[in-house]
Amino acid sequence: MEDVEMLSIDATDPHQEYQQELLRFLKDATKDNSIIYEFNFDAQYCYCKITKYEIDGSHQILDKKTFSKPEEVLIEILEPFLKAFANHNYIIINSITPNKEDKSNLKVISDCNDMCNIMNLDETDIVKLSEIVGQEKKNKKPVSSNLNNSEIGVGNVVAFIISLIIVGVIIIGMLVPDFVG
Repeated sequence: MEDVEMLSIDATDPHQEYQQELLRFLKDATKDNSIIYEFNFDAQYCYCKITKYEIDGSHQILDKKTFSKPEEVLIEILEPFLKAFANHNYIIINSITPNKEDKSNLKVISDCNDMCNIMNLDETDIVKLSEIVGQEKKNKKPVSSNLNNSEIGVGNVVAFIISLIIVGVIIIGMLVPDFVG
């Protein structure tokens, strides 16, 4: 018998692919545009839409997908994406708003006006996602200054002394013509 060569087929996980796509959009964001990530849940589906808004008001839908199994989207796409979003941006708004019945919405906005809206999710899941953003915000290292606090204090004292010397020279310069003349 002839040996049959089996070709391996790489089964790609659509959630992992979409996660990578979201991270590409995240890296393409600039201060000259805003990217809005929307995740709208219902009992059977999660509708995802990414829209890019330019400064002039024009906008372009970058991606639109519908996933079945919303619980998998929550764990495999949304949680890792929110961690990356909070690590990549400085978060200025992380707010939960109630929706109908026991559903809630989460709005996360960065200082560059990029936004992630998560709508119609159970309140416990929304709180968990908000806490993920809050935790990542706490873990994010603040932008460090080149000067530490003691160096800033010394700089302020030196600036004050130089200011006094300049004021003194100006006053003496104004009085010297009176003594000469």
